Amino acid sequence: MKTQLRFALAALGLALAAGAAVGQTTWKTHCTNIGPASSEPLGDREGHGLSVANSVCTVEGGPFNGGVTTQQVIWEGDQAKGASTLLSGDGVTRKPGATSAYRNTAGTLTYVMKDGKPAGWTASGTSVITIAVGEAASLKGKTVSWTGKATGPRTFVIESKLD
Repeated sequence: MKTQLRFALAALGLALAAGAAVGQTTWKTHCTNIGPASSEPLGDREGHGLSVANSVCTVEGGPFNGGVTTQQVIWEGDQAKGASTLLSGDGVTRKPGATSAYRNTAGTLTYVMKDGKPAGWTASGTSVITIAVGEAASLKGKTVSWTGKATGPRTFVIESKLD
C-alpha cells in the first residue's frame, strides 16, 4: 500500500500542469514520478502517514501543448479509509513563449483494490493558476478541476478542465 501511495502522490499534486487556449478548456498531462518518494508514518495509528513525491509531465493540449511540468505534492494517507487527502502541491509548466505556476487547493485519492490488494488509484481535486506569462497570461487567477488515475508503475495521467 505504501508503494502505491508513493506513486499516487505526484498524481494529485499535478492538477494544473498547463492552461487552456481560448476555446480549448481541457487538457491532459502524462506524468512520471521521479526520484525517491518519501513516506513517514505519523505513529498515532497503523497506516496513517505523510508522503511526499515529485514528478515530471508532458502536456497535451492548451497553450502548453508539448510543454513540460515539474511538481511536488504532500499527501496524508489513511490505509484504514483506503484514501489520501492532499495537503499541498504546486508546480511550474514551461514552454517557449509561456510559463505558469499553480497551487493545488484540494484533492482526494482513493485506492483501487483487486483481490484485497492495492491495484491503482483514482483522484480528483482543484487548483489555481497563481502566475501565467506569455501566451498563457490570461489564465492567471483561474481555477481548474482535475481527475487523475494510475496508468502503470510510477506513471499516471491527469485530465484538467478550466472552470
